[in-house]
Amino acid sequence: MIIIILYILLHYIHVYCIRDLKRSNEIVDIGHNLLPVLPSKFKFFPDLICGLLFVVSLYLHRDHYSPLMWTLIVVFVLRTITIQLTVLPPVKSYDCTNRHAIDCTQDYIFSGHFAKTVVCILFILAAKPTLVVPMVSIGLVQAFFIIGLRNHYTIDVFIGALVAYFVFSQQKLRT
Repeated sequence: MIIIILYILLHYIHVYCIRDLKRSNEIVDIGHNLLPVLPSKFKFFPDLICGLLFVVSLYLHRDHYSPLMWTLIVVFVLRTITIQLTVLPPVKSYDCTNRHAIDCTQDYIFSGHFAKTVVCILFILAAKPTLVVPMVSIGLVQAFFIIGLRNHYTIDVFIGALVAYFVFSQQKLRT
């Protein structure tokens, strides 16, 4: 059921983006417009945040970590499927402000880094519900870095969070 909902959502987002591209040959992204472009020296931050949250969630669920692992596996399988279902706009189809070795944002729907971050945050909150404020803050910082480094568009981060939440909620029902 999640795959069907995800496919419908991606279809409508894809149609919206392609329609905008045909009009202006530019993808308008609210996060790219609001956030400054971060220098490439910060490009390891999303990996670092993901890795630290993964280690903490593994530690908190060390007695029974299979729900965490299965949730992450399902999220990455869904990501692989959505990448294949999404037709990417041509490179240089918008005003690219990325300062990395690659010229433009290459990876679109959905952000695997942010989906993994949200899954780990949800599992940490399942073990330690009092950590809501720090975990939400870490999630917002992660979103800021992913969008600010121009690794993804804002919608990729948003859909990554939705997918992670839906998969997590399904996993919690089975355990």
